[in-house]
Amino acid sequence: MPIHGHTKIELTSQTTGEVETIEKDNIVTNAVSQIFNAFNGMALLREANANGEYGSTSDKSWELLESLYGGILLYDTALGSDPDTLFAPPEANLVGSGVPKVLNNGKGLQRGSFNTTESKTDLENGVVTFVYDFATSQANGTIASVCLTSRYGGFFGESETALPAADGSNTSSYYNSALFGQETIFPNAPGQNDRHLYGRPLYADPENDEMVFGAISNNKLVLRYATALTTEIDLFNPINTTRVKKTEERDLSDFLQVDHFSYCAVSYDVDADKICVVSTPGADQLKTTGLIRVRTYDRKTLEEKTYAFTNPTGVTLAGNVGGTSPGLRNTGRLLGGCLFMAGYTTSPAAKAVPFFKIPLADPSNVTAITTHDLLMPMFQDMHDGRIYFMGSRYTACGTVLNTATNEMHAIEAYYNYEQYPYLAVPVLGQPAVPYMVRYDANSGNNQSTVHQGIRRNYLATINDLDAPVQKTADKTMKITYTLRREES
Repeated sequence: MPIHGHTKIELTSQTTGEVETIEKDNIVTNAVSQIFNAFNGMALLREANANGEYGSTSDKSWELLESLYGGILLYDTALGSDPDTLFAPPEANLVGSGVPKVLNNGKGLQRGSFNTTESKTDLENGVVTFVYDFATSQANGTIASVCLTSRYGGFFGESETALPAADGSNTSSYYNSALFGQETIFPNAPGQNDRHLYGRPLYADPENDEMVFGAISNNKLVLRYATALTTEIDLFNPINTTRVKKTEERDLSDFLQVDHFSYCAVSYDVDADKICVVSTPGADQLKTTGLIRVRTYDRKTLEEKTYAFTNPTGVTLAGNVGGTSPGLRNTGRLLGGCLFMAGYTTSPAAKAVPFFKIPLADPSNVTAITTHDLLMPMFQDMHDGRIYFMGSRYTACGTVLNTATNEMHAIEAYYNYEQYPYLAVPVLGQPAVPYMVRYDANSGNNQSTVHQGIRRNYLATINDLDAPVQKTADKTMKITYTLRREES
């Protein structure tokens, strides 16, 4: 169903009372379409149409438009007119944000307040209006693009220090959605129950109807391509048997420094489209003289390239890049062709852990990340130039690492999980709806479940202003964002 969006910005000088008004239409991206057409056909369309996203729970007061389009994100950079741009690049800095039905009376300098009086949801006439007010202290800076996002996307506003928890910011909805069933989608390993996977899930590929799992075994990289059974079914396939379509193996005997699962790891660099293996010496402490090896494989051809270099950071790094739950690490992972490593620590709650970005093309050009003493004990999601940690028992906030600015910021979005959290697995061509893998460490056998999720800070609309506007501390700002149903 086509919809049309329009933005009105009103900047009011607190000195003269003068009002500057900017109005412009927007584009609607493919984010929400991706959600309802997610890989594996998991969206519960009839339930969503009848009861909204959370109709099966106690929270039944959210219409679909409010839940999927109700938040707002303001950027200092124009984001373009491509409807497949679903996340801002790392070079675009977040200036302001807003969450529907939530006020901001705290210390946050980005998130504004939802105007409940002027916001209207008129479903009968096909019009919904979201109005946000920003005080003189909020969203100051250059505003070049105004975007709608999900109900929870406005909680991704950034700050150097953690803010007091906001109403609704602590929720498992950063991993889950009632739009999707919670069944385990991908297959069990032979002879195991349905929570044992074929290795670490690297990515899902809708075009080939498969998820690819990676494991390191007997000095080999083992890639298993498991069908998702969404486009075809083999009537001659016996029940209770494997769904692995093919297996690829690559020799690592000349690459691994030690054949131990704690000191090697396989992952997928979604921004570079490479499968990656990292090898460190056989010790938890990677000394300044220690050797780091990285081997990348082209996702399509498996053409390989090997990099080897001495620890260039000048500090002792965490050498245990693998482990029994290799997805839940904050070291030895790649994004955009750069290796991210953490300093060595014995405490997951340590705030002084240094982080480093090491470009594979030139490891000597290492950069120390400005952490602001924020926690990032694991990389839960990595995409579009940003790395996310969505909170834990140690902190009442999430953390985002921007790979362009080389800086960490606190975000209000977090989930205070009791055990291990979810790890996002990218779906090729569908960045808004990754799979979520949950590792259950307390099960005693590292059981895992896989289901569909939503990256909540997606761009549902993009409105690049004809010219950037300046929000300063002597002005308040009101943004009125209207969506209308268009007759097809």
